Amino acid sequence: MSLRINSEAPDFTAETTQGTINFHQWIDDDWTILFSHPKDFTPVCTTELGDMARLKPEFDKRGCKIIGLSVDPVSQHGLWSKDIEETQGYAVNYPLIGDPELKVAKLYDMLPAEAGDTSDGRSHADNATVRSVFIIGPDKKIKAMLTYPMTSGRNFDEILRLLDSCQLAAKHPVATPVNWKQGEDVIIVTSVTDDQAKARFPKGFRSLKPYLRFTQQLVAIMFTDMVGYSAMAQRDEGSALELLDEHRALLRPAFLEHQGQEVKTMGDGFLVEFASAVAAVNCAVELQEALARRNLGAPADRQLQVRIGIHLADVLRRGNDIVGDGVNIAARVEPLADSGGIAITQQVFDQVYNKIPETFARIGKVELKNIQRPMEVYSIILGPKTREADYYI
Repeated sequence: MSLRINSEAPDFTAETTQGTINFHQWIDDDWTILFSHPKDFTPVCTTELGDMARLKPEFDKRGCKIIGLSVDPVSQHGLWSKDIEETQGYAVNYPLIGDPELKVAKLYDMLPAEAGDTSDGRSHADNATVRSVFIIGPDKKIKAMLTYPMTSGRNFDEILRLLDSCQLAAKHPVATPVNWKQGEDVIIVTSVTDDQAKARFPKGFRSLKPYLRFTQQLVAIMFTDMVGYSAMAQRDEGSALELLDEHRALLRPAFLEHQGQEVKTMGDGFLVEFASAVAAVNCAVELQEALARRNLGAPADRQLQVRIGIHLADVLRRGNDIVGDGVNIAARVEPLADSGGIAITQQVFDQVYNKIPETFARIGKVELKNIQRPMEVYSIILGPKTREADYYI
């Protein structure tokens, strides 16, 4: 069976290190990376499997599952996994398919039909073409394919970049230019007319040729505010400044961990730009959970509460600053969050729903100052869920 981009990924049932799976059922509604190996206990693949374990949290953030395949029985995979953890420092934290009868390798056109029906007696050189990566969408279609020689280790940072590009193109009529990285300008596809582009990308685009038009990628904009700082400073300026310093020391490492770009500090708050809504929301949840742990047992006058608002939009850049309606909306949404809470717009909700484990509550359609149209706003429920069930999304 010859596979191409946009072919349906062949379905199969197989034994893995995490039990028996039906591939399409296992994919469910997620993105998936299937990457293959010619043999267990091969040196280059050992380094690759370890690196994929290291990067798994990054794939998780993107709603992408990982599954490996090696042309050997599952029983051997377990022994190999111990070597991988010992030598690479990361335990294999995703399933590995056993393919001792070569069924999946042949189904995915990595081995010819005449290759036989057993891995017994076959060397890694016999299986040299089983060195592929398939990016598969939630629709079970193949979005990208790469095949590497045995002597060249795969670059999984590049596969992450490729996944980002595929996911972006699946949501918007854009393509990504050479050496593109998340957050950089994108190309408007040629099927979109100039008039359609003006409506779709209100901040405009620049045309180098009629077929080559660049526009800014949407970014997630986070506003944070330290609750009650002004009143605290009036009561005890020294203590307030201590808490402000602690607040900044807690937030900044989390921004960096989630690749957030701190645009500016505004007294007791931050304006931060993220490449995706998922990254911004994951960062916000992590921050609020860390602050909740910090506040346990702290006296009332030493509590550190932060409100967070997030919006997804295009922005205008002025030097190191970002401006525009998108920034204004994020700033207006932040006060709608409870103390220690997170408020997000519909645009963010659409990007993160079913991709994070938290529950959402609809605040409603809200009129925001100096914003022409009402915005649908949601809050993210953190901690115990105590409200009425029908309040949740």
